[in-house]
Amino acid sequence: MGEAGRSYIAALVLAAGSSTRFAAGNKLLAEVSGKPLIAWTITAFVEAGISSISVVTGPEPERVQSALGELPVQFVRNPNHLAGMGGSIAAGVAALGEDIAAVLISPGDMPGISAELVRSLISAFEAGGGERIVRPLLPDGRPGHPVVWPRRFFPKLTQLSGPEGGRTLLRELASEIEQMPWSDPAVALDIDTVEELERYRAAKQEPHNS
Repeated sequence: MGEAGRSYIAALVLAAGSSTRFAAGNKLLAEVSGKPLIAWTITAFVEAGISSISVVTGPEPERVQSALGELPVQFVRNPNHLAGMGGSIAAGVAALGEDIAAVLISPGDMPGISAELVRSLISAFEAGGGERIVRPLLPDGRPGHPVVWPRRFFPKLTQLSGPEGGRTLLRELASEIEQMPWSDPAVALDIDTVEELERYRAAKQEPHNS
């Protein structure tokens, strides 16, 4: 199926965390190569041909919306964001349209996600008949993001709560997961601290200013 036919697959980007480990404010708004950290994650979905992209916000929703103003996204508010990532996933999935057959879910602090990865995940999902969960797996055994969830699991996703996010559900549904081999460690790189952001900027030859 070509990119033009991928409107049936949505992307859900989680941006409702409180950045408690990031000393310089909202990490998702920190600039990397001229745009906010979260914009890199969203751009990968746009470039891969995903036409339905939702961003779940928590604190500072206006600032996040302003920072992403030119990107083709819609916003879902999680008023109970302090309770953890699970509620953000539940809110985002509950807001998806009835025509959506699958959703790629990713934290917003993963700038290394690429359009190539997203396209490969969708191809693996389609090759498996659109019934299995698909996620990237690094050679060292670490799983990555985003994760593709078929619609048949949406009811379980909308019941999530707490800080575990989808990890508990992934353990429960281990037999339903297709692990897609992927060599780029960026699929497991998230930015939680200023030091991690500095290292990522350095790797991209970025100046170290916020």
